[in-house]
Amino acid sequence: MVVLVPIDGDGDGEGEGGRAKAVTDPAPAPAPAPMDIDGDRGALDVLAPAPMAMDLDRDRGRDRDGYGDGAALVASTSNGRGRGRGHLNDLPEDILAVILRRLLDTRAAARTSLLSRRWRHVWKWVSGLFLHHYQPHDSSIVRAALAAHAVHAVTNINKLYVVCLRSATPDATASWIRVAAPLISGELAFCNRASVPFHMLFDEVFSDPIEERGALELPCFTRATKIALRLGFLGLSLPPSGVFAALRELRLSFVRFHGELTLDDTVMPFLEGLEIYSARGLASLTLRLKHLISMNLSAVRGLLRLNAVVPRLKFLTVSCCFRSSTWLVAMAGVCIVAEELQVLKWLDWYCPRLIKFSQMPRLYVLSVSPFYPYGRHRQHTKFNPSCDRLLKTFSRIRCLEMLVFIEPKEQS
Repeated sequence: MVVLVPIDGDGDGEGEGGRAKAVTDPAPAPAPAPMDIDGDRGALDVLAPAPMAMDLDRDRGRDRDGYGDGAALVASTSNGRGRGRGHLNDLPEDILAVILRRLLDTRAAARTSLLSRRWRHVWKWVSGLFLHHYQPHDSSIVRAALAAHAVHAVTNINKLYVVCLRSATPDATASWIRVAAPLISGELAFCNRASVPFHMLFDEVFSDPIEERGALELPCFTRATKIALRLGFLGLSLPPSGVFAALRELRLSFVRFHGELTLDDTVMPFLEGLEIYSARGLASLTLRLKHLISMNLSAVRGLLRLNAVVPRLKFLTVSCCFRSSTWLVAMAGVCIVAEELQVLKWLDWYCPRLIKFSQMPRLYVLSVSPFYPYGRHRQHTKFNPSCDRLLKTFSRIRCLEMLVFIEPKEQS
């Protein structure tokens, strides 16, 4: 681990002449004492000491490239004698903020305010916050960081990444997400139950029963451009009022709904990308989004009705949403109006009586369910008829993507 300590080169260790030196710390750094930043004593010392448990930007560990885990700070630090004097202090605040952001750990960035007066306010320029908490019922660390940034920040938050290793409760999650809603002008990403392996979470989509974890209401993010929520099967509902005026992309995974979901231009007038992956409890989905370009519905268990009027949609993927025979009995139907569609990946059950498409004159690529030509696989009675019916529906396409299972010859 590498930490920065102040070096008193000009007598007081403070101000523009102060220098920093990189030293090796064989043991984890202890939690700092409460800081007094512009009179807000103790506002930042509640930030958790451990590093981020989730590599959200895949930048961590890239020391050879000059950033990640403090490498940028080390590379820029002068020895204070002769050549290269004061490299870090010569940089403007916005460049220093970029370096601190590469740490992907807001608490580590905030601790640099202890170096000298020169560094006391640098953290205000960091526009991306990377936070985590461990206690399911307590997210005060996230709230405190957001409050401190709101009071002191020079820039808006254009990225907020929050990770909870365990299963955060709805109340703990809602308490910080309400604070974050008016502050974010870019991207929000939240990963709940981050310590649970991906395949175990995916198994819960089709497992009965699963633990009831409660539900939260998503507040209105008027300035956020992207929201990505991996909720670990917390329940989710949209606010009864408000407009996500800047939202361009919405990604929901491992989420539990309670019946119906409607997204239209009155709520998300400029939404261009929608993904719902590994969800339960969504029986009816209604979409009326004139700017939507890309949509992916995968492993949405229990979906019985899909009504989508998306005139500018170009890319559509539907996978593992309608395959269960139990749900097919109660299926209400699918209607998709997308005249501009170019790529259709329908990796699911299909029946033209229940699933209807508008005319798609621009359709270029069609992907269909796997095909079992030998007829002895247990899935052939489910996939083969659907594949055949879909091919007859779209008889004129330029590119067909189809997985064909061919049994190897038996050895004589």
